Amino acid sequence: MTGRKKDPIWTHYNEIHDVNKKGSRAVCKACNKEIQGIPQRLKEHFKSCCAHVQSPGSSILFTATTTGNQAADLSIPHAASSSEPSTSASGTEHLLSPPIAKKSRVQPMTNFLVRTSEDLKKQLDHQIARAVYATNSSFRCVEHPQVKRTIEMLRPGYQPPSRFDLGNTLLEEIYNEEKEKCFSSVKDQTVNLSIDGWSNVHMEPIICGCVTTETGEVYLLESIDTSGKPHTADYLQEISKNLILKCKTQYKCRVASFVTDNASAMTRMRLDLRSDDDNDGILTYGCAAHILNLLSKDLDIREVREHVVQVVKYFRNNHEAAAKYKAEGGRSLIIPHEVRWNTLADCFQTYLSEWQTILKVCEENRNIIASAIYQKVTNMMLKRSIEDLLKIYKPIAVALDSLQRTNASLSDAVEVFKQLELTFEEQDANLNQISALKKRYKMALTPAHFLSYMLDPTKTSFALTSEEENTALEYAQSEYAGTGLLPLIIKFKSKTDPFKKVLFSEEVLRNVKPLQWWRSQLGSNDEHGELMPIFNQLFTAVASSASVERIFSTFGLVQSKLRNRLGNEKAAKLVFLFKYYNNEQKMNT
Repeated sequence: MTGRKKDPIWTHYNEIHDVNKKGSRAVCKACNKEIQGIPQRLKEHFKSCCAHVQSPGSSILFTATTTGNQAADLSIPHAASSSEPSTSASGTEHLLSPPIAKKSRVQPMTNFLVRTSEDLKKQLDHQIARAVYATNSSFRCVEHPQVKRTIEMLRPGYQPPSRFDLGNTLLEEIYNEEKEKCFSSVKDQTVNLSIDGWSNVHMEPIICGCVTTETGEVYLLESIDTSGKPHTADYLQEISKNLILKCKTQYKCRVASFVTDNASAMTRMRLDLRSDDDNDGILTYGCAAHILNLLSKDLDIREVREHVVQVVKYFRNNHEAAAKYKAEGGRSLIIPHEVRWNTLADCFQTYLSEWQTILKVCEENRNIIASAIYQKVTNMMLKRSIEDLLKIYKPIAVALDSLQRTNASLSDAVEVFKQLELTFEEQDANLNQISALKKRYKMALTPAHFLSYMLDPTKTSFALTSEEENTALEYAQSEYAGTGLLPLIIKFKSKTDPFKKVLFSEEVLRNVKPLQWWRSQLGSNDEHGELMPIFNQLFTAVASSASVERIFSTFGLVQSKLRNRLGNEKAAKLVFLFKYYNNEQKMNT
């Protein structure tokens, strides 16, 4: 069939041919009106009469705009039944049975558009920024074509923020918002402060301070670039005082305890801070986990460790040996790392567990295995020395894992060291090993540790020695004189009024934390209620500075070699947000 294609508007009309009249006529399917079959007139009539009608079950179709002065076509498919009469071939001028059309207001075009208001765009921008910060993604990821295409499919017409926005405006806004939320939650709480130093990817010295709340949450307080400043005790004390003051004035929380590692400058700083008149009774002590690491170094036998490391490196780095070892089903071997304190015990344990496989590879492939490595593997005296060392290193590794928990308390440190003493005795440790343990025991545990252990109702596994008890009581008398703490300790130890025996039942002690236990006793007690700050101090003090060490690990992820252009200030904000958004308690909010 030839000729011009009919205009789509005719789908809404029935065409009538009249031999007595020039041209064709059209009958509207909606209102049954007959008009001249000129497309422009048909469209004008459709706008005025039919645009508000939508047949049941039909859908609105937006077609391409017409050329010239013609308006856009809006065509509504006709949904009348198949039995609807149509015009006859003889050219009947009207319909015998006009269609019954249900008239209803058509939905406006705005209902079919995805509109993004300014407020909604701000919300979307912030959520995209949070996703980037929480996953430690690069800022430029939002400008990748595939990411843009995904966002366009989810929200047509929405323009995501640029990488410049993510690294500047949005970072500042979200950091301030989340930081305000975090520290508003610690208002009027008793917190523990921890500081430590490290070198970033540019080898710049950084000191970080973080606080640990009563519920065990850790927040990065400040990251300080100390380039050009010697880390003397006086300078560290100045930084510590500023952080304590910041907590008091800006975040309205009380720093009651302060823990650092045991470097000489840090140790001197803690002593100076303890004797300072403006100390405000802050409890200062060294990191128990760091002292356990020092104990591991005290017990280290360099020759044995070096022999094992050489064998492990050989089977990791030599291609032929590694292939043979893997073919025999050998597991991955571990190389000790200086800043990962338990890796030496892990190295010895994996070596001994895989020794049979390593020996088999060496025996069956003597032609490709280096002779020096073969001699070390087959040296049975070396193997027995590793086994003897592992008997000592393994308990230390278990103790380290316990003390590196965020919520490990001072009383936990006493229990861990006492368990370590018992294990050394059971393992028949030699005199040098026992002497090294006693030295680090005295270094790690202060009178405050013993007092905390004495007042912890959950600690029943070990008893303090008479000397340790006397030390704890003397400390309570000197540090908390005039508070009535000593009489309360006597009542607590004898389990007399106001302490009921049912409160010491196994079920209670197993399910209640020490601070909660004391709050239940003293929170509403008029006689001893003023002693509660003492228990807040003793049971919110954490055993180690592992929390700030974990912050350094996060710094290594954020300010990495691939993102080495990040400044320290911006990196600190990203670390804070990454830690905050990956907190288990915050991930579902």
